[in-house]
Amino acid sequence: MIESWYELPDFASVNWHEEGAEEVAGLLHHRGVGIEAGIWQAYAARRWASSPLRYKCLRVLIEVQDVPAETVESEAARLLELVKEPGQSESRQAFQAPALLHGEERSTWVALQLAARWGLDTRIGLEDTLLLPDGVQADGNAELVAAAKFFLAI
Repeated sequence: MIESWYELPDFASVNWHEEGAEEVAGLLHHRGVGIEAGIWQAYAARRWASSPLRYKCLRVLIEVQDVPAETVESEAARLLELVKEPGQSESRQAFQAPALLHGEERSTWVALQLAARWGLDTRIGLEDTLLLPDGVQADGNAELVAAAKFFLAI
């Protein structure tokens, strides 16, 4: 289907744990569409790290799944370690492509803080969480973004 697209997006996110991810990424690259490598688990990180398309990706999206807050940092660090450029052991900035760290549900707000502390890009939106840091349901993405800006400023 990608070969039949008339209008192309600037980039597409490809989740490396999904079957056919490398083939999809290859077709996107061939069509000139940027690739964001979605990494949610160690298996996907290892697959991506050994892929020749690793160097064709514009960004690596590290998503910490819905885990308890106290395990977010260790999970994020583990996934980031797996996608580092070989031989770069000291810096969390040692990537071929920029890394974006974000969480899902319970992981969202802790991952947001980690990304800021570690100097990584991040994101926030209803796809990540419906709740504000205080547990109240957000009215929409704009409220989540405003809360994130305030949350990171504290």
